[in-house]
Formats: sequence, structure tokens, C-alpha cells
Amino acid sequence: MSLTGALYSTLAGLQNTEGRISVLSTNVNNADTPGYTRKELESQFTTINGITGVTKSSIETVNFDPYLLESLVQDTSVASYFDTINQYLSDFSRDQGSVEGGNSVSAFAADLMTAIERLSVTPEDSSLKSLVIGEADRLATEMRRLSRTIQEYRLLADQGIESAVVEINDITAKINDLNKRITVDSGLGNSTATFEDERRVELEKLSSLVDVDYFINDNNQLQIYLSGRPLVDNRARVIEYTAVTNLDKNVLYPGPIGPIDLDGFDITTLLQNGEVAGLVDVRDTLMVEEQAKLDEFANVLMREMNALLNSGASVPPPTSMEGSLEGLAIGDAIPAPRFGTFRIATTDGNGFVQNSFDFDLSTIPTVGVLITQINTNLAGDITASLGTDGQLILTADNAGEGISIAAQNGVIGPDAVGFSDYFGLNNMSDGTGADDIFLSQYLSDNPELLATGRLIGGPLPPSNQGVFVGDSSLASEMQDVFITNYSFNAAGNFAAQTESLSRYIDKIIGDTSYRANNAAVNRDINQSLLEQTKTSLENLSGVNVDEEMANLIDLEAKYEASATMIATIQELFDTLIAAVR
Repeated sequence: MSLTGALYSTLAGLQNTEGRISVLSTNVNNADTPGYTRKELESQFTTINGITGVTKSSIETVNFDPYLLESLVQDTSVASYFDTINQYLSDFSRDQGSVEGGNSVSAFAADLMTAIERLSVTPEDSSLKSLVIGEADRLATEMRRLSRTIQEYRLLADQGIESAVVEINDITAKINDLNKRITVDSGLGNSTATFEDERRVELEKLSSLVDVDYFINDNNQLQIYLSGRPLVDNRARVIEYTAVTNLDKNVLYPGPIGPIDLDGFDITTLLQNGEVAGLVDVRDTLMVEEQAKLDEFANVLMREMNALLNSGASVPPPTSMEGSLEGLAIGDAIPAPRFGTFRIATTDGNGFVQNSFDFDLSTIPTVGVLITQINTNLAGDITASLGTDGQLILTADNAGEGISIAAQNGVIGPDAVGFSDYFGLNNMSDGTGADDIFLSQYLSDNPELLATGRLIGGPLPPSNQGVFVGDSSLASEMQDVFITNYSFNAAGNFAAQTESLSRYIDKIIGDTSYRANNAAVNRDINQSLLEQTKTSLENLSGVNVDEEMANLIDLEAKYEASATMIATIQELFDTLIAAVR
């Protein structure tokens, strides 16, 4: 080899070593940069006329496994889904309290049952009536609070979906921009390794939000699909979603809550994993189910308690009764089957009957006939009318007298409820579910009107006392409401079942805790799988600083050797020139 050839060959090696040192230094400096993969300088050497030189050099990622990346993307989506579910259910479980705690619906129901038990021993005790009403109000207040909490979580999840959609659109725009940069640099013959790293980081971010499918085409372009539809192909597609501003249990998807729209296609129900899928499930399934179960508890409680109180009478009696059934008109039919009798009486402050009449339901086909019969047969003592909201109102006409009703054997409608129960004249509470359950106003205003006994339905005693002050029969039955088995409809994730109110509310609390724990277990399992996948990927294509430093020392030695070789060739050139001179 000539001296010139040796010089060129040595210079090529020196430049290559210098480039490799630069790449290794970059590896070390970026060892802790998320998504960075180890790079090497790939060079092509060509020998022409006995002279070897570098014709092309590029920085490339080494040992990258695309299958591990696919696993990383999938594992990220699944772990993110369960983490989202766990966060919401864990928070709601804490809001519910525990079965053993003193601040849960279960505890408040137990407190009400205890207060009723005490009242059944001393039914004439005004302070115990106030205690029962206070505990009933606390229970209703707690159910409303929990319902608001459920809807607040649903609204929070809905707002989270909107925020996530904005983030998804930002990420896909970045990926589309990186695709373009990779195309340009590939065309110029430049390395695209750094842009590919950045693109993989964005892909991982995207997979934490939604579960995507993807592939890299022959032009090194990342193509992404969401729910079978293109998200990034020749451009970044835009997802659209606008959160609702207010939300209650009647605001549902589909309906008032709109779709998550990808190019005019609703993908809401197609999302399987990722944060957005978790948020959708929280908003549309999990929290809706929690509300449904709580509503079922509230409705059974109201139904049974109201049925009891409507069969009872209080001492002193109420001077007026206003039904909870609204929207009635004079011509409205009273539903069949309709038979048997019920008694309406006026009683004084000690329970003595002043006047009474037994009505035959088979002769009362409409609301108008009912009002006429009451006003005719109890004229001067009780006036029946319809209120502004179409509710039945009974009013005692004489000072010092009130109204008492005995169900006797009269039943109305397919549910076979009594007269007072059908019209809701003496309810403990009213509402359509847990979100709007309220203690009846007449009890809030005057706990003394809480019925603990009943108006005599048969022949009155010679004294004409129809309601006895010490009668605790109704109070005793009220305390049994919580331990008697009733039929519950299917609600949320609960099947239809026969259970006591106490056990049912305990089941609700326990089930929420179980679901939160189950989500935590699934999150931990999938997080562990995700970490294993990350570790495998990092071990394969990540930067090992110790190895890089060892390689750096080796390259520095080679660089010094090349430099020495150049110095030697320089001396030979100098000697040759001197000889020629």
C-alpha cells in the first residue's frame, strides 16, 4: 500500500472512530431519557484502487424488538384501564364508609332501627318520636349525599374523557408530524433513529389513553387504528367530544351525553382498554349501577315504611293530610281491583272518635266520586279536595280535632294497597329514589304526628276511643322493616333477590369495596406485566452505561492508535521529501 493510501485509510478509520465516540457519548448522556434506545454508528467501507474509505455512515437503533413494543403498548392500555377503574371505585368506597363504621348508610339505618325499637317500648314519649324522625332524616340525607357523590364522579369522569380526547388529538398530531420528518430525513439519507424514538414515546402515551392497533408500513410511517378505524394514516384524524355541564341519574349515554366521535363514527362503546375506556365504564356503567342499587334500597324502604305509616294513626292526630300522589283529576279512575272498606274518622287530642264513616271501595270508581262521598258522609267534620298539584287533601273542619284512617280490608289496584297508602296521605318519606328521598314535611314540622298505633277498624268501644296513646303495635312493626325479607328488583349488577333491608345495604357497601379491590388486583397484575415488558425492552435496546463506558475506553485507544499511525505516516512523508530534495 502506498503512503497516500495508508493515510486515507487511517483517516477514514479515525473519522469513523470519532463518530462512534460521539454516538456513545450521546448514549451515555441520554441513558435516563424516557424512550431513548441505544444507538450505534453504522458505516459502510469501500476499497477503490487499493484505498479503503467510508462511503456512508448513519446512526441506527440496535437490538430493537418490535414484538416487545407491541406487548408494551397492549400492557400499557390494560394497566391504565384498571388503574382508572380502581381510582374511582376506591374513592367512592371510602365515601360510602364501611359496614362496621358509624358514618355509612348501613350505620344510619341501624341507628334508625335502634331509635324505633326504643319508641316501641314508650310510644307516648315525644322525645323518642323526635329521635326517630331525626334518624330517618339523617338516613335520607345520607342517601341523597351518596347520590350526589355518584353523579359528581360521573361528571368528573365525563370531564376526564373530554380532557383525554384533547390529549389524544395532540399526540396524534405529533405522531403525524414525526412521520413527515422521518420521510424527509429518509429522503435526504439522514438517520431517523431519534425521530423514531420520539414516535414510540408518543405511541406509548397514546396507548395509556386508548387501546390502539398499529403497524409501520414500507415507508417507515406509523399507521394507527382505533376501534377498527384509522386514527393516523396519511394524516392525523381528529376525535371530537364535548362534556356535559350538568349531570344527574337521568343524564345518560346515549342521549343527553353525546358520542365520542371519530370521523363521524361513534366509538364510545367500542373502546376496550386505556384510560378513556375506564372513564366511559365509570360514567355509563359502574356509577350508574351504584345509583340503581341505592335507588332500589331507597324505594323498598319507602314502600314498606310508607305502607306501615299509612295503616296507622297518631295521638294527637294531624289536622290535615296531603297525599303524595300528584296529577289527579276529578274524572280519574281509581284502579281495579278495588274492593273492601276503609274508615275515616275525626279524633281529638286523646284519640277519642268524634265522627267516622266506613267507605266501600267498590262504590268509588273515580277520584270525583271519592271526594263527593267523603264530603257528603263526613260533612262538617272533614273536607276533601284536590290541591294545586292534583293531590288529594283531607282537612279537619273543627278546632281540636284531627284525622285518623283505618285501612280495614280495603285494597286498591294490582299491588293491593290500602286507601291511605295509595294516595300517600300519611307517608314517612317521598321521592323517586335515593337522589330525591325526603322526609315528609308534616313529620319534619311536628314529630308528634308520627303514628305508633292504629285506629280501630271494627266496632268502637263504649268509650269511643279509637286510637290509644300507649299503642305501640305500629312501632313494633316498623322496627321489623329492616330485618324482614322483601323482594328486590334487579338493580345495577345485583340480580333480583329476596333480602332484608339491613342485609341489602350491607351488600351494596361490600360489593363496592369488592369491585374496587378487584380492580386494584387487576391493576397490580397488569402493572407488573407492564414493568416486566419495559424491563425486557430496556435490557434489549436500552443504554447500559457501564458497557458504553467500556466501549468508549476501547474506542479512545483505537483513536489514539490511528492518531499515532497518522503521525508515523507524516514522518515517513517528511523522510521521503527530504530524500528527494
